[in-house]
Amino acid sequence: MEVPLLRSHELVLQPFFLAACVFVSGCGGSVHEEPSDGGKGGDTSVTPATSLEGTWDVIGAVSGGTPTTGVIVIAPDHLAVTFGKGSLEFRAAGAAPSSLIWTERSLVEPLTLAQTPATVDLGVIPLALGGHFDITDPARPTVHCTGDLTTSSANAGCLGTHPSSLGGMPGLEDRIVGVRTTAAASRFGALGGTWTFDNSVGHHCDVSFIDNKVTLDLSFKGKDTGTMTILFADGLASGVTDHGVEFTARRR
Repeated sequence: MEVPLLRSHELVLQPFFLAACVFVSGCGGSVHEEPSDGGKGGDTSVTPATSLEGTWDVIGAVSGGTPTTGVIVIAPDHLAVTFGKGSLEFRAAGAAPSSLIWTERSLVEPLTLAQTPATVDLGVIPLALGGHFDITDPARPTVHCTGDLTTSSANAGCLGTHPSSLGGMPGLEDRIVGVRTTAAASRFGALGGTWTFDNSVGHHCDVSFIDNKVTLDLSFKGKDTGTMTILFADGLASGVTDHGVEFTARRR
């Protein structure tokens, strides 16, 4: 069963989820462990991650299913994600202009990305993701997506007749707005604590960043639900969902 909310939240949660896909150890199976504190804090049995920078080999599968593999490259000004027949490449504002390229099979879609940077300390995530983003598709000028990330709030959404058609990328059904409701110590800097995301069509997501652990609790119009837990170690990470999906990764 597909975790339904991931599709409609993926643009705003992309930085979190893609970083969360950088998980652990031994690609042959799950290495997920629950913290001894009942799941409320980080896992003190592993050496916590100090940085997610590097190239990561990722594998994930539904229990008993065929594994899917991918590669994630994370650098201070660059994020590249390749899974199956799709890939996403993002370059943050800096010496070169910001850019975003979505590729699916033989289709390559360079999107126009304008970033107004703002300082947001993301801890182990080296990417400069703070500030305001404007994304447009030159092939569909009526479609326009925006997003913002500050130390206390985040939002993303698209305008246009087909908001999911931006360069062929999965899109948002409606603008989603998130606020940090509690603060906590975390390896993810200013993200530490609990964030709540909602939109007008009934999607809801709580994301917690506690020490070296990230937890997502999702609901789709109050009906379908899903949870995801990811633990980050030094060069290793692991995750599991309540729908039987397990994913692991190792930094090269």
